[in-house]
Amino acid sequence: MLNSTYRPLYGVEPFVCFYCGERAGTVDHVPPISVAPPITEMDRVKVPCCSNCNCRLGNSLQPSLKARAEHLLSKVEEEWGVPPASKRELRGYGPNLRAYISADIDAKKTNLRRLQRLKERILCI
Repeated sequence: MLNSTYRPLYGVEPFVCFYCGERAGTVDHVPPISVAPPITEMDRVKVPCCSNCNCRLGNSLQPSLKARAEHLLSKVEEEWGVPPASKRELRGYGPNLRAYISADIDAKKTNLRRLQRLKERILCI
């Protein structure tokens, strides 16, 4: 099976997403299994990955961990890069809209924290 030709990246925590630090339930194959196989097995690695990061990466054609991390960073920044509104700004809204926006703010804060982890990870690759 092609998956068995990918080696785990040593020194990486097995159940923590390599990219964002959240709990990992999948692995990211670098380069993706769906693209042409690399010349040697040493070019193939697999890293623990959460489902959010893995779905965002999909079968994008970045051939290295750094390139995949940078691609993921651009996707996350595009999606979550807008600074969230503050809860103070929400005082004029009704309770349902305030609850909806507050939940969105909390999700953005979580993703911005993940984005920071990803930026730090790219510097280490």
